[in-house]
Amino acid sequence: MKGVGDDQEELEALREALTLETPTHKLACWRPPVHVPGVGWIAEVTLFSTATYQGPRVDVILAPARASVEEAREFALEAAARVVELGLDIAIELPLAETLGLVELDPHDAETLERLDTLRYPVLR
Repeated sequence: MKGVGDDQEELEALREALTLETPTHKLACWRPPVHVPGVGWIAEVTLFSTATYQGPRVDVILAPARASVEEAREFALEAAARVVELGLDIAIELPLAETLGLVELDPHDAETLERLDTLRYPVLR
């Protein structure tokens, strides 16, 4: 049986699945991904140089809406593995959503943005 803090722990584990670091680069997901009904699990992911703190940032659809948090974590681990396989030093020069093998959230999709705004998810600044 799940305890009260289990959901937060699962979301934190999901966030951490998109976080890794080398001496020169960091892949980060600063906030736990958000489940948006009818859209999917949305995550803000950044890849940056630890020397300059510059690099791409993208909002991606991490997993389909029907996915559980555990399934979304598996998608996250697969995406992070793609970056590791390519190498963070190479990945930083490429479109991040493509490198992750995920779909970038469309900044022109009014319906999706409205759903996200309803959830107060700060995307596409």
